[in-house]
Amino acid sequence: GRAVRGAFGRPSRAAAEEGNKGKRAQVDKYDERSGQKARYFADDDQSTLNDLVREERFGGQDYDRNFARNLALKGRHRSTPHDVEDEYEHDKGLELYEERGTKRPRSDQQEYQRQRQINDYKRLTAVQERCPFCFDNPKKNRASIMAIGQLTYLKLPESGQLIPGHCQVIPMAHCGSLREVDDAVATEIRNFQKCLIQMFAHEGKHVIFIETALDLERQSRHAVLECIPVGEEVYMDAPLFFKREIEESESEWSQHNAKKLIETKTRGLRGSIPPDFPYFNVEFGLTGGYVHVIDDERRFNRNLGRDVMVSLLCLPQERMHQKPRRETASVLMQQASGFLKKWEPFDWTKQLD
Repeated sequence: GRAVRGAFGRPSRAAAEEGNKGKRAQVDKYDERSGQKARYFADDDQSTLNDLVREERFGGQDYDRNFARNLALKGRHRSTPHDVEDEYEHDKGLELYEERGTKRPRSDQQEYQRQRQINDYKRLTAVQERCPFCFDNPKKNRASIMAIGQLTYLKLPESGQLIPGHCQVIPMAHCGSLREVDDAVATEIRNFQKCLIQMFAHEGKHVIFIETALDLERQSRHAVLECIPVGEEVYMDAPLFFKREIEESESEWSQHNAKKLIETKTRGLRGSIPPDFPYFNVEFGLTGGYVHVIDDERRFNRNLGRDVMVSLLCLPQERMHQKPRRETASVLMQQASGFLKKWEPFDWTKQLD
């Protein structure tokens, strides 16, 4: 059994403070008199039941985001027999869901939160100023934009175009993944997908949609949906190719090894994975596809989707390893002219005028 706290004497406050210098304050989760558990998190005593209900209704701590952030800061989350015992016996696993700022002394929490918000704002502003996909970036090349919605836009890639017709659907505002966009943005993206499928169907082609969401904590990458038209034979082979490559994409010791491949046909992307986790997603038309939660971003092949398409389309293997070549202005204008002629009859954004 567990001994009651203080059963073997209680150290003096001075001795305790001396021994804890330079260490993060630990949360005393048990009542000193009864020995029963009295709290789970450091800030439990600061909130009443009504406060917690209000936070849940109007937005408080995002425990999924806390969990993802703590895993990223901690490095790869390895599960060992000791970790499992701590999680069930001492609630160690719950610490990953707790916001790091709440583990500081109460006097420092408010300043910590204020400074963190300032730093997050500065970092995001700097990223947006450099981001080539943010719609408000004054340095953006407008010649590659084919259609503009209210919250999203359609453009041709300025570098790395695989085949004619390869295009991109992109949210205007900076966001790290399409999993985190709101319903209005998701609806516009779906409209672009439907119209692209109809456009290429007139040529006897299907469309494969690919997204790789990485660096979500720093928000250093802008969400981009790659739209690649392919023939019937390639389209039929694509699910098998992607399934094989995704299953071999990470180590067999991956934390998410049990579910390397998640089908999105029934639940879609949002219903298949939690928010704030990096992932690779591929969709075959509007019939669903596969999503893979990336366990180790450092080892994951960021060009996985492109490499698979190079193999599927029987393109030169050198294109897997070469840096995508930037198209000249004249070539880009020629591509845009040909694309717009095909796109015009299916352009849903005309209804916005």
